[in-house]
Amino acid sequence: MNNCVEVLDNVHCEITESLSLLQVIIDSGDIGSPDALNMMNCLFRSLSCTADKAEKHLFRTENE
Repeated sequence: MNNCVEVLDNVHCEITESLSLLQVIIDSGDIGSPDALNMMNCLFRSLSCTADKAEKHLFRTENE
């Protein structure tokens, strides 16, 4: 159970950091630039990867 809390805490941190970065991109007013689009693409891929890892870990823990 403790591992589940740690995994969810890591996911929460990743989401919080990603939202902060997204806010910086939006606040820059340059959201349509190639650099901003590339950063957002990387951001969403990272979030997707984090979610996949968390899901796999939580299902593995649940089945043990």
